Amino acid sequence: MEHSPGHWLYWTLPNATHAAIVEPDGTTVAELHTLENSVAHARLSANARLMASAPMMLDALRRLVHPAADDTDLENALDVIARATGAA
Repeated sequence: MEHSPGHWLYWTLPNATHAAIVEPDGTTVAELHTLENSVAHARLSANARLMASAPMMLDALRRLVHPAADDTDLENALDVIARATGAA
């Protein structure tokens, strides 16, 4: 079975204990729940952002391992990493 197609989005509210990963049409892919004031709560947005980046990361890896991979594929992978880590 294939995963839900990307580009996934994520949302959290400030100080929320809940985040959602959704498809562009709003269909929920996953929900994250944490306890307030926990380590997981402090990392909620970062974890949601990373999970939402999964389809783009998979695509970037597939491009990198392709025999015809070039610098454009490497640049794409670096861009995906930046988005997944919040550096973009």
